[in-house]
Order: sequence, then C-alpha cells, then structure tokens
Amino acid sequence: MIAEILDALVDVGRQVHESGLNAGTAGNFSARLVDGRVVMSKRRVRKATMTSDDFVVFNPDHPGREALEQASTEYRLHLASYRADDAVRAVLHTHSPALTAVGLRRSSFPQLLPELETVVGSIVINPFESSGSERLADDVGRAVGRGASVVILKRHGVVTVGMSVAQALDRLELAENGARTILLAER
Repeated sequence: MIAEILDALVDVGRQVHESGLNAGTAGNFSARLVDGRVVMSKRRVRKATMTSDDFVVFNPDHPGREALEQASTEYRLHLASYRADDAVRAVLHTHSPALTAVGLRRSSFPQLLPELETVVGSIVINPFESSGSERLADDVGRAVGRGASVVILKRHGVVTVGMSVAQALDRLELAENGARTILLAER
C-alpha cells in the first residue's frame, strides 16, 4: 500500500510540473496511510524529478525531530488538514498561477461555475499568513474543518485535499481551470 501511495505522489509531482501548476522546489504533498502514519515530501525537492526517496514517513502524533527536520516546512498545514477532517487522505500544496492570482485579486472565490461546486466542492480564500507558521496551519485546518476542499492562501499558493491523491489532484486541476476562466471573464 505504501508503494502505491508513493508512486501516486511521485506522479503528482511530475504532473503538476508538466502542466505548469508548480515550478522547481515549490509546493509539497502528503498522504495519510491506513495505519494513520503520514507520507510527506521532503524539503527543497524538485517536483518534476522526485522519487520515492524524496518522502518521509512518520506518526503525526509523535513525528520525532528527525522526521520534522526532513519534512516540508509546511508540515503543520498538512497535519492540521488531517486533524480537521478524518475523511482527508491526501493534501497537495502548490503555487498554481491562476488560483494564486485569484487570491491576490479577491477576498472570496466567486461561485460562478456550478460544475466547480459539484465536482470540486467549497473553494475559499484565506488571509495571508507566513509560510510554515502555526497561524497558517490553524487557518487551513479551520477551512478544511468547515468543508473546504480547496484553500487559496493569499499571496502564497493553494492547498487541495481529497479522500485520495487522485481526488486531491483532480480538485486542483479543476479549480485551476476555473480560476483561469474567472480571470479571463474579468478582463
């Protein structure tokens, strides 16, 4: 099971790079295993070329110093998402251009496209908080706990959650496409 999850996360890295949803070492991904442990991307890893060695596995209740030193600096927002909703099995944090742009221009995401609400679910824009901070994690956890599946981080990027890695990626791709459509309509 862990090999399948790692393969899925590695594939996400390649896909988000190739589709322009992320660049270089930006962003981070995680998945919650059936036994409750978390698989998370390590710091400063190029997403286009990541391998299964670019992840750390740890118990979220007792991660240990070594795991947290290797895990993404955004580990707090991943753990907050899992704590906020037991159904969440995957968290993807990217710097997707259109979603980030909508977050720069607006304080709420316009619900103009019914298919987004149906397939993606709730999309919210959170106020700016420093990267890796407890406040950022708390804000993301609150949004996920209130049912958000996509959380735009003002001046930062986006977090998508899902019941699987595939669902989180689908939500990211569809939300990014919706954001592009909104930006084009507002020209």
